[in-house]
Amino acid sequence: MTFVNTFTFTFEELPLVEEAYQDKLIEAALINGCVEIQYDCAGNWEIDASDISLDAYSGPRDHKGKQLRPYVAAPEPIASIILERLNGSWGRHVYNAVEEQIASDREDAAEQRADARRDERMGL
Repeated sequence: MTFVNTFTFTFEELPLVEEAYQDKLIEAALINGCVEIQYDCAGNWEIDASDISLDAYSGPRDHKGKQLRPYVAAPEPIASIILERLNGSWGRHVYNAVEEQIASDREDAAEQRADARRDERMGL
């Protein structure tokens, strides 16, 4: 399937490990990062493991001395685990983000149509 729209989804405290323990799900090795999500207007979406980046906890400082938090490419074994989570137990988070993005796209398109109609009426 070919997707024409993309947006960046940021995840926080995504567990690399999920383990059942005494009828509860235990989460461990929490990680932060982002991924580029491809989607269509029907709500279908896709993630490529090579588009997953991790939040770097140390990095350069800006000119004021503030610590910058760059993203680094996720190594393949970690990216595979994250992809599994985003397509599985964290799928609802991705689904909700895609739905919000689609709603935002529709609002933007409606505003653009209204602006175009106004400009046309004004002869611009």
